[in-house]
Amino acid sequence: AYSEALLENMDQTPERRKRYIDVIMRKCDEVTKITNDMFLHALHDLDKLVIKKETVDLQAVIKDTVASMEGAKEDIVMRDILPYTLEEGDSPRIAQVIENIINNARKYSDGKIYIDTEQNNDGYRLNIKDEGPGIDPEDMPFIFQKFYRGKNQADKPGAGLGLFIVKYVMEQMNGAVTLVNEKDGLLVCLDFFQKNDKS
Repeated sequence: AYSEALLENMDQTPERRKRYIDVIMRKCDEVTKITNDMFLHALHDLDKLVIKKETVDLQAVIKDTVASMEGAKEDIVMRDILPYTLEEGDSPRIAQVIENIINNARKYSDGKIYIDTEQNNDGYRLNIKDEGPGIDPEDMPFIFQKFYRGKNQADKPGAGLGLFIVKYVMEQMNGAVTLVNEKDGLLVCLDFFQKNDKS
């Protein structure tokens, strides 16, 4: 509808034209994400979802992924991103995990998204926190299930595959994902462990 409006020259002011274009771009991003998630789900069900095992510079992957998503939104606050080399990981899949988490944060929160990292003897943790309402406690036990959508999804677009894919990819790389409701938002912790070192 917005594309047709542009074709029909219904965008009489620069402000209206920008609004139409913003809606089109947002909808394209939503459709792309849903399509990608459905494709990965199909590969998973066919046992053809390949996770590469190669050396990954996590600091570079995190910074590059966030930079590619930030654009003009200016809603991501990057704090301390520590250097870390993961011996066996898949850079594109890690980027996709980060993208899924940030897209979810944007979907359910209008505030800032805060990103930082920690390192200890167990491995490397990436924290992504939003300023949204969090996840209903009744939904929390099911949130990683395929096609599950929580009560707060309302009319938000999605197929209920994003967090399922995040969990699957992290576990295939010997990692883990944890969701924590905090008083001022939802915290997502992505833990990366070296091979055979998962605690």
